[in-house]
Amino acid sequence: MRTAHWSRRIVALVGVLALVGSCRTDQESITDVPRLTPFVAGGTSTTVVLAPSADTRLNLDAVNYSTDALLTLYTWPDAKVANAILMKFDLSSIPAGATVSSATLSLYQNGADATADPTYTATVHRIINKNPNLALATGQTYDGVNGWTPNACCSGGVPLAQADISTPVASLSLNKTNGIKQWGVTSLIQGWLNTPSTNFGLLVNSDPSKLADHWRYFASSEDPTPSQRPSLSVTYSTAVSDPGTVTDLSVVSTTNNSATIRFTEVDDGTGQPAKYNVRFAVAPISWGSATDVSQGTCATPVAGSAIGAVRTCTVLGLAASTTYQFQLVAFRGTLNVDAVFGGLSNVAQGTTASGSGGGSWPNEPPGLTPIEETGWEDGTLGSWELIHPETGCAEKFITVEGITDSPINESKALQIFYPQCHIGGGGTEAWYGLATPRNELFVGYYVQVNAAWQGHNSAINKMIYLYDGNPNFSAMWYEMFGAGSESLGLYVVNQSGGSPPGFHENVTPVDFTRGQWHKVEIYQKQGTPNNGIVRVWVDGVLAIDRSDVVTRNVPLNGVTISGIWGGVGDVKAQADYMRFDHMHISGR
Repeated sequence: MRTAHWSRRIVALVGVLALVGSCRTDQESITDVPRLTPFVAGGTSTTVVLAPSADTRLNLDAVNYSTDALLTLYTWPDAKVANAILMKFDLSSIPAGATVSSATLSLYQNGADATADPTYTATVHRIINKNPNLALATGQTYDGVNGWTPNACCSGGVPLAQADISTPVASLSLNKTNGIKQWGVTSLIQGWLNTPSTNFGLLVNSDPSKLADHWRYFASSEDPTPSQRPSLSVTYSTAVSDPGTVTDLSVVSTTNNSATIRFTEVDDGTGQPAKYNVRFAVAPISWGSATDVSQGTCATPVAGSAIGAVRTCTVLGLAASTTYQFQLVAFRGTLNVDAVFGGLSNVAQGTTASGSGGGSWPNEPPGLTPIEETGWEDGTLGSWELIHPETGCAEKFITVEGITDSPINESKALQIFYPQCHIGGGGTEAWYGLATPRNELFVGYYVQVNAAWQGHNSAINKMIYLYDGNPNFSAMWYEMFGAGSESLGLYVVNQSGGSPPGFHENVTPVDFTRGQWHKVEIYQKQGTPNNGIVRVWVDGVLAIDRSDVVTRNVPLNGVTISGIWGGVGDVKAQADYMRFDHMHISGR
């Protein structure tokens, strides 16, 4: 029956990459012919192959087909479109200002009607007027609720997006040989790059010149064979120039052995973010004799993230009570191989704090090697990896957020957000793995919970843990302790060696006042059978001093910002957060 064909076949269209060197009887028209070897003088030529961010088909019904493995074109009744393919592509990986020399949409044809008619014409159109949600779009609506523009295109008055498309940008006469079929869509992609707000996706249309029950079927992005899924190949060029020059380098903070610098990222001359060679010297600096940064997140080369982004990174391994100057240069390519450089930045200056006690971390034991220093000032998690995600109300969310109340004049903090309905006991954590495990670790950070923070009914409100690498999990947990609206003290849970299993302050009581920032300094030394050390200072005051802690006789290999609420069970009656402003790790 007719319905069994066209009602089953309408899927979103996705572009396929590879150009196949074979004899073809398909005939392409309009203006966009794929080019196998594009060349653009005076620029760099790059080809990217994109899978659709979404695809679906439209049918003469109110059903969404975005999870179907077929994309279909179908004519029914005579001279009327019955199916259409919709696709969207994310072009954000292509630099702004790029010139497209070739863009090819590829679909794998895997079926054709059995009529004597040898060809079927499929046209590609730009979607206009409506920005469809392909996970919800149907022949009737573009988002599951709101209708396409009414028109008389199709059987039963179904609009099928036919009044919300441009004139054809590409046309292909399809034969009946299965395989990859390609449309040149260069002008379409260039238009989207020129005006990204117009990228509502594309539509591949059925042939309205045919009699009923003429059709072609294609593999969708849901097809089990990856090589048959749709794709879009885009070859583009960008003008080549020297990388930009950083002009706003500054020192934003120092400790006794580190400096955190800030600058605005620049173009590498090809429309991509530049890389950076950062150097330092005891003032005054001379670039030729200055030292490449080799410790900390400013270690050369520093990879770029986004042009115009405000970037911070930290230089470790500095001497105390010393005035340093810093300078950097943007480049592309590979240092000492083919690097192309911009101009030298301005010079930034800062003086490290005095003493061996860590400047901002006065209780840091002398002689420890700096490992990590971050305030997440570039807006990213940097070297911190998100682990153990959950779903629904079991999840909590870790992001870098702007703050205005930093105790150390920083602008960002790592935030753990607990939605109302959050169930205690799990959710995403942020993990920092040590390249070299250490028997001793010092960890310093600033922490804050919101003013109305709801303590877990077990009184356990975890902050961080130090992990010793046991695949069955063993770690030392550092926690705020208090249920409901009770005051929040300090508690350490020993899941490493087990003795003592948990302990509170034994020197000075702690009150983590809600809504205020508190400085936490932790020194932990592994020891067995009973000579491990745990010392914790809060706001500069020693709270816990234990030298009888049993741990596993193995070094520590990571620090995790956990924020687990609980305990298990209990439910957040409100949205809460826990924030970390700066994190300092050292060890030996």
